[in-house]
Amino acid sequence: MFYLKPIGEEVDLAIRGQNKYFWNFLVVVVVVGAALGSCTKRVAPEGRVRFSDTIYSKYLFYEGLKSRLFGDNTLALKYYTEAQKYYNSCELNHELYKVGLAVNNYDLAVASLRKAYNECPVNIDITKDYISLLYNTGELDSALFISKSLLSINPATYELLFLNSLIYQQREMYDSTLQNCSKIERLFGKNFDVFQLKIDALIRLGRDSLARSIVTEELPLHSSIPEHHFFAGNYHFQSGNDSLAISRLSSYIEASSYSLQSIVRVLNALSTNGEARVGFNWLKTYYIQSRVSSNDLQFLLNQFFYNGKFTTDNRQDIASLIDLMEVSGVEKLVITDLRYRFYTIIGAAPQLLETLRARKAINALDSLQWLQFLELHLSFGMPDSIISYQPDALKGTEQARVYFLSGVAYQFKGNHQLAIDAFERGTKSLDTKRDSIFTSLYLGLLGDSYFSRGTLKQAYKQYKVALRYNPENHNVLNNYSYYLSIHGGDLGRAKVMSERAVLLQPDNASYLDTYGWILYLLGDYSNSKRYLMEAISKGGGSDPDILEHYGDVLFMTGAVDTAIIYWEKALKANPENVRLQKKVNQKSVNPI
Repeated sequence: MFYLKPIGEEVDLAIRGQNKYFWNFLVVVVVVGAALGSCTKRVAPEGRVRFSDTIYSKYLFYEGLKSRLFGDNTLALKYYTEAQKYYNSCELNHELYKVGLAVNNYDLAVASLRKAYNECPVNIDITKDYISLLYNTGELDSALFISKSLLSINPATYELLFLNSLIYQQREMYDSTLQNCSKIERLFGKNFDVFQLKIDALIRLGRDSLARSIVTEELPLHSSIPEHHFFAGNYHFQSGNDSLAISRLSSYIEASSYSLQSIVRVLNALSTNGEARVGFNWLKTYYIQSRVSSNDLQFLLNQFFYNGKFTTDNRQDIASLIDLMEVSGVEKLVITDLRYRFYTIIGAAPQLLETLRARKAINALDSLQWLQFLELHLSFGMPDSIISYQPDALKGTEQARVYFLSGVAYQFKGNHQLAIDAFERGTKSLDTKRDSIFTSLYLGLLGDSYFSRGTLKQAYKQYKVALRYNPENHNVLNNYSYYLSIHGGDLGRAKVMSERAVLLQPDNASYLDTYGWILYLLGDYSNSKRYLMEAISKGGGSDPDILEHYGDVLFMTGAVDTAIIYWEKALKANPENVRLQKKVNQKSVNPI
């Protein structure tokens, strides 16, 4: 059990601990002070560390310890990093591991701990942390090998024995888990953590009667620990006694003083066992009784939202909680934002739009929300709404992105001249240096609109510029190469671009068709047939253009009857194609 000393006592101990290091060290620092002051080059030319470097590095190390003691991990990291320039030790690397974890620099923490272990593989404190790291990263065999090696030197070390039990359990070596648990209890007595491991191993081995006997005998020994109620609840669920399980889980929440952590754990346990409704009813009751505040409930809901499946499975109860918060007078903006997250997760498209509309009525949308607002209208097939909201949106977010969505909306409506006008107005606001990918996408779509208006020269110009900003814009590579192929352009250049698009998107049927068609025009019928077959197999089997192209290459390779079958399929998908009708009627790839 962890406990807290009185604050005054803890600070006093910290200061005395600090002075213990500092006063012993101060004499040495004073003696070499002059050397430190004049030492401009810390490392001697021959590569050996001078005496002053050792003193200075230890000074930095103890300053780091002092900073970490008083909770300033960022400053501690600076001291440790500076100390590393002059000397390296497993002690320093172990400290870097601890402070790396504290500042959320996981890469630094892992690298430092591995280095510390490699330097001092028999240091028990370092090795325990290293075994825990291996366990958490799934390197169970390595963790077990190291822990066994260290246990041969330190056979009665609780942490190592317990880690071994966890590793055995994870590797499903439940007999070994039980043997280890027995050894721990023999050496150190019974405790709740070992008790849980022991019962889990017995259940997994099918020794339910023995497990039940031990639970009856030993569980009361741990009654002072709130978690024993949670364990009992899960155990009763496994035993098929749902009502008793629910009762014990309720006791766990009460014994934990209605902490958020205990409520979340219980809700997850109830949900796993098909009893989520019970948990949500408790949560409503706690909220009404003010055992859970509005802020707490808001926090809990946001935690639920991290688990999309949990939220989707319990959508009615979560919606009911949000309604309850609204009725109880929680700020409308908070409710609207909660609803927006909720509807996003469960995929309720119309409700998403309504929540953003409500937010606009409550408070001005910020830049990101405006974009969400417009994109939702586009995804729901409502281009007119985007166009009508454009003036307001231009005041609230990046102009280039508003004009981009307006241009797409006009393309959606088939009005390519107005699309061009919108795109062109937005080009002045493009941040070409910071966002080259978006710039390429933007200019590529402008090129598409120019092509649809029949202005090939302008279309090709936009495509070239778009590829300068992003040479791997596969949509532009495909469209540019296809338009060159059907309008008598440079087929060699078209082939290079189309091949690149296929490499970037190898499962895109449209891109495969473009490349196959360009190969056809170049007379490479064998490879053309291969790529067109692949286009059909990857979703192009109902596309009239792909079917017609495949029919053409079949005709040129002598499979006339099969070619006609594919032309007929293409004609069925596009009955207005007069040229295709002539191909079928005249049984010719070049009808008169």
